[in-house]
Amino acid sequence: MPRFSVKIEGNPLIEAQIRLNGANIPTLGTGAHWGNAPPSGWDLDSLRAVVNAQTSTEAKEVVKAQLPPEGSYKLQNPEPYGD
Repeated sequence: MPRFSVKIEGNPLIEAQIRLNGANIPTLGTGAHWGNAPPSGWDLDSLRAVVNAQTSTEAKEVVKAQLPPEGSYKLQNPEPYGD
């Protein structure tokens, strides 16, 4: 089955990452923080979800269905991921 990478923009990205990972959808996140623990209120700068789907439209819908309803998110068009 094809795999897609879906870039997610919005807030809070850390909550989106927690929800997606809890739904067995792996994520790749980055943030500008160095040290032992992030500061209070810290969030990710970038988040991508990697999902198996038949089409890019299906990939986007799978990710969208798992995002927290209280957040504000915009999903970019999925890109093929891997081979």
